[in-house]
Amino acid sequence: MLFGDRFKIKISENSEGVELVVSGVPRGIEITAMDFGKDLARREMEGVTINPEEEIDVVSGITEEKTTGEDIRFEYKKGDVVSAVILAGVLAKKIVKGGIEGKTIDIGGISTNEKNNEYIKIGIQKMIMTKDSFGGSVECSLPEGMDVNLIKADLSKLLFSTVPEIEAVQFGLGIKSTKVTALSEKVYPKMVLVTFSPNKALKYPCIAAVMDVFVEAATAAVVADKLI
Repeated sequence: MLFGDRFKIKISENSEGVELVVSGVPRGIEITAMDFGKDLARREMEGVTINPEEEIDVVSGITEEKTTGEDIRFEYKKGDVVSAVILAGVLAKKIVKGGIEGKTIDIGGISTNEKNNEYIKIGIQKMIMTKDSFGGSVECSLPEGMDVNLIKADLSKLLFSTVPEIEAVQFGLGIKSTKVTALSEKVYPKMVLVTFSPNKALKYPCIAAVMDVFVEAATAAVVADKLI
């Protein structure tokens, strides 16, 4: 998998996992193992645990918790392409510096606001017990002033080519754009909405619930590629 012109991501799958190379990261950016670990931990949810055999080695490009300006190369045993994009996204967010946040906004058609927590918990438990899976949606904010048209094609390609459960990607008002006119004063939100079908492999009771960090990482990578 290859992505990007200036912030470049190359992911190669092998028998042990994946190899990730990220190019275009400026020298002197502070980055720690905790930065990577915090985002990778967001892949967990009820009924889903991270593979304890995962092992990530930084081969080059980071020395004493700072980027060197050279290609950053990771060897990621027991890792997958989605997790490799999350690692790249951690670096991208250091470049973009704010404005990008992914969050799951519905699970099985139920809004994830606080009053629905118990309904969602019961629904997830049912999916776990019956070995079934819900669909859901993830919303990701974009930096203020970002020209959304600059990222539509590249982000859609990155998302669709990585996760087969992604069924739709909307920008700004999305399908609600049919309800406004060109001269209306409606403010178009700086956001991306990604809709997931139920997990085909039945590994996740709701794949969208662990994909907020992936959508966030992919968005950050595309934005960084345009800003460097």
